[in-house]
Amino acid sequence: MPRNLEICNQKDWFLREDIRDDGNFGYPIYYRFAITYSIAINIIAGKDKSWMSQEINRLIESFNKNTFYECENFLELHPLAVTPFEKPKGFVLVDQTDSYYPLMFYGDSTARDGKPRVSALKYSLLSIKDGLEDIYDKLSELRDKTEWTFDFQNELWELFPGKPNT
Repeated sequence: MPRNLEICNQKDWFLREDIRDDGNFGYPIYYRFAITYSIAINIIAGKDKSWMSQEINRLIESFNKNTFYECENFLELHPLAVTPFEKPKGFVLVDQTDSYYPLMFYGDSTARDGKPRVSALKYSLLSIKDGLEDIYDKLSELRDKTEWTFDFQNELWELFPGKPNT
């Protein structure tokens, strides 16, 4: 993993969920932002909407089947289970755009802290898939990654369907 990750060179709002209406801090890494940032880098590199739709579908299929997913210069998904027939113990999502560090998604066991992360990954992927048309159009406004600003990120947040209430 390179030491020049984009997340290390940005201000603290980058990929972070904003403060919620109840005054609590949101997630320090909002999964939908992280995944859509990887999408944005690929759009800037010239990938079209059909390619992106195909890759999101492949990623979701790999998640559902508990199998490895890899797409050069996009993402990798590594399931943490002994066999494909087991309930996933979790996943590692690796960004190949050098934007952020690998994300760990723990299994659905509530013994850890009552917050199953695998479900959060699933809902994030489905939210992106369901809103891909609008999300892709918004991300297509970026000419380069420096245009991903705090305001842009907040506008993008509005486009995610099925997001938790804040």
